[in-house]
Amino acid sequence: DVAHMAEELIAENNLSDKITVIVANAGKVDLIEKADCLISELMNCAGFNEYDGEPLMKVRDRFLKPGGRMIPQRIRHVIRLCDLRIDFKSDDGGWADGLYGLTWKAVKDFASADSTSTELRGHAWASPPHVWWDLDLMRDNLSDNQYRAGIPVQWEIQTSSRVHGVVAYFEA
Repeated sequence: DVAHMAEELIAENNLSDKITVIVANAGKVDLIEKADCLISELMNCAGFNEYDGEPLMKVRDRFLKPGGRMIPQRIRHVIRLCDLRIDFKSDDGGWADGLYGLTWKAVKDFASADSTSTELRGHAWASPPHVWWDLDLMRDNLSDNQYRAGIPVQWEIQTSSRVHGVVAYFEA
């Protein structure tokens, strides 16, 4: 389904002469030449699943040209203490209207079906951001396994506020 959606997006944005979708197991496929760019979406709600790093880096080492790019290039997982209220709302798919100057008709209904987004409203941060792990997908080889264990945190409370929870988010 995702490969079919990608092909539709490529076609509707007139990029078929520049982008080829290959539906295959990345560990078994052979390419005619190395890639200029590897695009992956192996992220979960926490930013990166611990089982996704090693296969992705094997694909990088096997298929990416020297000087090539990866999207995303870096995934950073951040946590902070927060005094918050959470509002849930249905996703109407408005995010897809003209995003990055492309059309998204092929994925809009799929991505918006039964989804919700979480918005922080009226929140106050009770601590500075703490980088739990930081993975450079272009350079790291996971030998230290830091992204699995995380970087130890010692919270520095900034204000005299209530702490309702830990907010975790990722930057890619």
